[in-house]
Amino acid sequence: MDAKKFEGKTPRAESAHNIVLQNEYVDRGYTREVPKVATVTPTGHLVLLRLKSVSRGWPAFTVRWDEKQNTIDVDLVGCADDAELFRLGRKGYQGHHPVTVSVDPRVFKIDIRLPQLKVYEALLTCNVGLGLAIKDRM
Repeated sequence: MDAKKFEGKTPRAESAHNIVLQNEYVDRGYTREVPKVATVTPTGHLVLLRLKSVSRGWPAFTVRWDEKQNTIDVDLVGCADDAELFRLGRKGYQGHHPVTVSVDPRVFKIDIRLPQLKVYEALLTCNVGLGLAIKDRM
């Protein structure tokens, strides 16, 4: 193999496995979905956990791998105004940036809150699988 083919190539997160949740609190108005193995979507999202509202009309949440920051982020799915307040951590919304408890092994403390509701809290541990795409022309 030619070493120049590897120049400038950066490993990217392609999957996550061994997703474990500990000390978990889930509001009774929500359900959670955790894939056995999470794989990256064509748009580059690697979703580790989804929280869905059961019936109250509350927003949904996705916990995803943040490639640039080498950590996880939580996104509020629903009203754009609420999503922006959640992202900024304003007016009682919190949880977009979970706390990194440990880098090796990867452990994150998730604490998701709406102004009127504690939605979810847990310690998330996972392994992230990295990959390298190499294109060769003949």
